[in-house]
Amino acid sequence: VNDNDPMVQGSNHGAHVSGCAAASTDNNTGVASPAFKCKFLPIKIADAQGNLTSGYEGIVYGADQGCAIINCSWGSNFGGQLGQDIINYATINRNVLVVAGAGNDNSEDTFYPAAYDNVLSVGASTSMDGKASFSNYGYTIDISAPGVNIYSTNYNNTYSVSSGTSMSSPIAAGAAAIVQSQFPQYSGIQIGEILRVTADNIDNNLSNIHKGKMGTGRINMYSAVNNTSPSIRVIKEEITDNNNNTFMIGETIDVTPHYTNYLQNASGVVATLSCNSSYISILNGSISLGNINTNDTIIQSSPFKFEILNGINLNEKVQFKITISSGQFSFEEYFDVVVNVDFINVLVNDLSTTVTSRGMIGYNENNQTQGYGVNFDGKPLLFDAGLMLGISGTQVSDNVRGMNPALTDEDFVSMINVYEINNGISDLDTRGKFNDLGAGVNKLSIVSNHYSYAWSQIPYNQFVILHFVIYNGSGVNMDGLHCGIFADWDIMDYSSNRADWISDTKLGYAYSTEAQGLYGGIQLLSYGPEHYYAFNNDGTGGSMNIYDGFSESEKYSSMSNGLNQSSSGPNDVSMVVGSGPFNLSHGDSIQVSFALHAGYDLNEIKNSATAAKTLYDSLFYDPNAGFPMAVSNQHKIYPTPFKQYINLDFNDNCTSLRIYDLGGKLVYQSKQILKNEVIYLGDLHKGYYSIELQFENHKNEHSTIIKL
Repeated sequence: VNDNDPMVQGSNHGAHVSGCAAASTDNNTGVASPAFKCKFLPIKIADAQGNLTSGYEGIVYGADQGCAIINCSWGSNFGGQLGQDIINYATINRNVLVVAGAGNDNSEDTFYPAAYDNVLSVGASTSMDGKASFSNYGYTIDISAPGVNIYSTNYNNTYSVSSGTSMSSPIAAGAAAIVQSQFPQYSGIQIGEILRVTADNIDNNLSNIHKGKMGTGRINMYSAVNNTSPSIRVIKEEITDNNNNTFMIGETIDVTPHYTNYLQNASGVVATLSCNSSYISILNGSISLGNINTNDTIIQSSPFKFEILNGINLNEKVQFKITISSGQFSFEEYFDVVVNVDFINVLVNDLSTTVTSRGMIGYNENNQTQGYGVNFDGKPLLFDAGLMLGISGTQVSDNVRGMNPALTDEDFVSMINVYEINNGISDLDTRGKFNDLGAGVNKLSIVSNHYSYAWSQIPYNQFVILHFVIYNGSGVNMDGLHCGIFADWDIMDYSSNRADWISDTKLGYAYSTEAQGLYGGIQLLSYGPEHYYAFNNDGTGGSMNIYDGFSESEKYSSMSNGLNQSSSGPNDVSMVVGSGPFNLSHGDSIQVSFALHAGYDLNEIKNSATAAKTLYDSLFYDPNAGFPMAVSNQHKIYPTPFKQYINLDFNDNCTSLRIYDLGGKLVYQSKQILKNEVIYLGDLHKGYYSIELQFENHKNEHSTIIKL
């Protein structure tokens, strides 16, 4: 691009970028650029209004046209699997180095595409090699490049000054192009690694909070074209408690890194693990890795180990550092582990998910963090999901996204954090309890006990049951209560998803229209009126638009209006599967149950839904015996629902029995219950109750009983 050539149509900073990366040099005109004799392909990603609507499509286009380096001076705080898949396509399939600005919020927040794996993330430095005041920072930044008062090309044969990581990124991309010209045999990732290992360290010019968080330093193109260093990176950490990967106090956790050496051969490599928390004890923290040759990948032969100690905060994000050294080469890799968690990962069957303590499903935090989502056969299917309860368009309680699509409403508050029930009725039973005190003046004043059940054996291995017992603690009668689960599905390419409804099994499902597209779904298992709403998230096709926020009225309407929007797509799609209305007197309760499903095709999830319904009815509903909820395989209570009496059928003597209403009040207690005993409970009001049992071996068990 000659400095005096008109720029292609696009945003204003797009014109700046082209000059930073590839303006003609040594022509006595305008500015100089690092990639001054490299070919340059401008790609328009903006619509007619200047909105950057096709950034990821632009990456694919550039990769398919043979670009070796792709610069992205754009981005947002929203990531997702599709973006990572596109980066992987460009990097792995097309051998491209993707370079991206780290963002201009002066924060450690993740910014995409820069924060994706396999992207060279570029922060902005000053002319004095300090951190630019606006530049994002953090351990995901790879490198820094000048980004303050950068003189560059503009529209209509003009020049102007601009600042931002949007300027730093094309400078780094231009340098990468020169390095690629010097080392044409190297892959795109190797080109990025050369820039990283040859940068000039600028930590002495940074404040304490920024040291180590502006990448390996400021880019040095001369050193890059003369590189002789290895570059050993941690490409993956396998982190496990060898159980359900729910990391709790007292557990010992194994960390097994995978390492790749992208550049020169390395000998005598040593890796050391350290941590920033006094509540973590490193048990095995130094490992000799031996020699790692160019492009070799090795798996650490024995894991690092650490123990979680008493006193650590709930959901504490602990930062670990792996220091890798070989001769003159030394590099630090960082990763985070969330410990002492209030969620449980359900990993016993082919559908992996996470049960939380606050009504969120799949993930415990925003932006697909702290959890497995809904994962089938190792592939993610879900963006976010959660329970919703409402009685009107102005009174809805949930922890689902709100008017700010990046944040949840946070109405539900944990009363009893979710925990695993030993010897339950499935291979993994969980239980917890929350209320909606976080909803403020618009709260419903409900309490919900919640349970999950998962089985490993066929044909029950592709679903997880979610069971909610919802109690009216408002002090007044509650009419017209609706309950629903919202789910935003991202199955493979989310823009190619469809959603639909199967009436006979009350199953809402979504799937990818791509070849060998996967399926996910939500099924209403309990008895009561069903509701289903399928969204085109962008509002096309007559759907509600939830890209601009998900309002209370939209939430209530989607879980209470029958089946009037029963299909959507191909698009980015979501759904609500709901039930109601329920009329609850004060102190009364209702139970609503759902199943999450996943499969390879429509027949699989249809069969899974049939199996789930059959199992649910056999375990939880019998029109003759009521609700024979087993406390465990050895200890049973029946019938429930009951009217006057319950029968206890135990394998050993019970030393303590307590019954609580759903508000937590103790309403019955007894000691020394025999193995077979009948108890009169006719004085209790109708509703749901929690029963707590302790046996001679000191084992505690819990269940729910229902009074008619």
